[in-house]
Amino acid sequence: MGMLVNLKCNKCGYETNLGLGGGRTFNRLESVISFFDKEIQTKIRELADGGATWNVYKEIGICEKCGKISAIAVFKATDASGKTIEYHSRCACESYSIDLKDFMQVLDGKETIYCPACGDILEATHTGYWD
Repeated sequence: MGMLVNLKCNKCGYETNLGLGGGRTFNRLESVISFFDKEIQTKIRELADGGATWNVYKEIGICEKCGKISAIAVFKATDASGKTIEYHSRCACESYSIDLKDFMQVLDGKETIYCPACGDILEATHTGYWD
């Protein structure tokens, strides 16, 4: 089950709501493959077909190009040799340069996210669940 997280700036009023974590259908490759572009889809299918164990979830992503904060899909796999491989989706601006933040660390106050509008610290609040 995923979590709904609200990020809000008390200084300028910037606010965004994100659906993070994973849902019931996230364990079916066909339900999550569309989160990724064609090139990454090919790599993901090769890993899955090769017997890799995998997981897909969404984390807080801060685009280093445009500054947008969004829910970014992450594909994490362990291949037969034990090697961990990770891919993530792009920002809406098409950039892969994304700083991923563990949303549980953000909610626990162990990691800070700054407002893309004014630079003040964003307040993170758990607002519900999604599935």
